[in-house]
Amino acid sequence: MNFLIGGFYQDARVRNTVYVAGNTALKLPRTLTAGTNDVGIQTYSGFGQLRWKPVETLEIAGGVRYTDEKRHDDASSLTSYFGTPIPITIAKPNLRSKNWSPELTITYTPTDDLTVFGALKQGYKSGSFIMTVPATPGADNSFGDEKVQGGELGIKARMLDRALTINLAGYYYKYSDLQVGANEQAAGGLPVIKTINAASSKVYGLDFEATYAPPSVPGLTTRLAVNYNHARFQKFDNAPCYGGQRVQDGCNLFFSPFPATSASGSSQANPGAGAVLVNGLYGLYKGQDLSGAPLPKASDWTVTGGVDYEMPAGKDMRVKLGVNGQYTSKFLRGLGRFDGLAGLTQTGYAKINANISIGDNDGGWELAVIGNNLTNKFTAGNCTTFSASTGQVLLPPLSGGTARNAAGLDELACIPDRGREVFFRLTLRPTAL
Repeated sequence: MNFLIGGFYQDARVRNTVYVAGNTALKLPRTLTAGTNDVGIQTYSGFGQLRWKPVETLEIAGGVRYTDEKRHDDASSLTSYFGTPIPITIAKPNLRSKNWSPELTITYTPTDDLTVFGALKQGYKSGSFIMTVPATPGADNSFGDEKVQGGELGIKARMLDRALTINLAGYYYKYSDLQVGANEQAAGGLPVIKTINAASSKVYGLDFEATYAPPSVPGLTTRLAVNYNHARFQKFDNAPCYGGQRVQDGCNLFFSPFPATSASGSSQANPGAGAVLVNGLYGLYKGQDLSGAPLPKASDWTVTGGVDYEMPAGKDMRVKLGVNGQYTSKFLRGLGRFDGLAGLTQTGYAKINANISIGDNDGGWELAVIGNNLTNKFTAGNCTTFSASTGQVLLPPLSGGTARNAAGLDELACIPDRGREVFFRLTLRPTAL
């Protein structure tokens, strides 16, 4: 029987200042808004684990971690780039998170070449404050804790006189208050990038890995990995609408009536085209229901495979060759559905990499040529939706009504993965030389 006991303490600070530029040519201030979020973090944590082997082939491990974390946001506003910070009061400047994270793992090893395991786990991710936009007096810029519960069951085996290694595992995890990134359009048309808590989501799947080194071909190694991952929101009925999404497109939650009168824009006296009439009041909807939709950046299938070969070249040198590929099925680049906003779906793709190198047997030097993404496939992960054609401030898209305005639909600004790359690499190890 073995045990471990430990503790953790953190005293940290994260500070971010944001400026939203104005436009003096349009008689607007040089800086529309500016502000600072200064978040202090203090964490106390204690953890322990007990590992017990009642028999030689069976181990039972149980552990738990307790965490007590406090966060405080000292928010302030600025009148200019060089202005003096003016403290402001937000609706919820203090957060505190207390939680227990237990785990239980049972491992059975009947032989040196076979392991069967099962695990149950629970974990938390602390809530915090949105720091991507200036804080607004009286506004709530906080988001809550994320909780996950689930388990895994798997097997690890070495076969064919240990030439073949196989790992197979199934997993199931359920998330509560999953923290997800979202874009919202605030007053004045300014885009707000924020973190919100989705109600719940469920992720389950299978992981398979195999490595084979045939004894008849020394130096040859083959690899294959297949992952099936079913990641869906179970309940997410507070998702924001994208720009230009109409009622008939699913933007039909959280009705927001117009003010009675307004100096500019829509009002009860001048609702404009596309406004919705509910209980005698004109207005627009602000939210949509994404329950059952896939999680962003979570493809159902991922397959990777490769072949490496190493052989002697001359008296004291070796040559290494390698090629590998990856296939990823379609996934969403942000919050939405596959049949929703155009461009939000990243279609399935395959990428191929290859390498060749030559060096001495002792590893003193090596010259390699490495090619990544040789098919030159451009793909995108993270995307931000906004009105690029008309501008968020001058003419933001109309959402939550029965019609669109001239701005039409949001566009996407995405961070692409790199295209084709070729590297020449020289490695020197003087001690080996």
